Amino acid sequence: MKTELRKKLYEETKEKHGKVENAFNFSEGISNSKLEVFYKSILNSRIKYQKLFQELEKQLLLKTFNSSLISSLQKDLKDFDTDIETAKPNKELNSNSFAIGVFYVFAGSAMGARLLRKMALEHNPPIHSHYITELINTSKSQMKSLGCLLSNDNLIEKEVIEGANEAFSTINKYANLEYKRKHKSIESA
Repeated sequence: MKTELRKKLYEETKEKHGKVENAFNFSEGISNSKLEVFYKSILNSRIKYQKLFQELEKQLLLKTFNSSLISSLQKDLKDFDTDIETAKPNKELNSNSFAIGVFYVFAGSAMGARLLRKMALEHNPPIHSHYITELINTSKSQMKSLGCLLSNDNLIEKEVIEGANEAFSTINKYANLEYKRKHKSIESA
């Protein structure tokens, strides 16, 4: 893996990554309500990029696990008895470099899943999550794929960073929309 690119990605996406972490605020504890917003935000984001992930898998012969993770999210949202609203991709994305930047964000989330699972299991009563379990089960494979992708000499660094920043912005946008919906439903109740 290109260490320089990984460091640059981290630095260039730090602000947007921080906004996503603040949106979910798991550092203050975990709850069913926070998990519901998290699941819906991630589900909408993963579906938005589904075609991009499929193309990446086809062109580069790797597995992104996106389809199985979407299925796990849908199971968790059924457990929460909520409506699943999904977004359609808003544009066709054809750049492998951009797609790798998006994959960087989602594969990287697998690293934080262990902490989320620990918090969920310590919750009283414990919260069980299909998505977090699937994310942890695929984390090594995702990180291996990411390492291979980032070591490609044909990457356009600027597009990788753009893809990662857009993915973080997308997740944050969906989180903010979900919080607004929850707030409106509380006000109208």
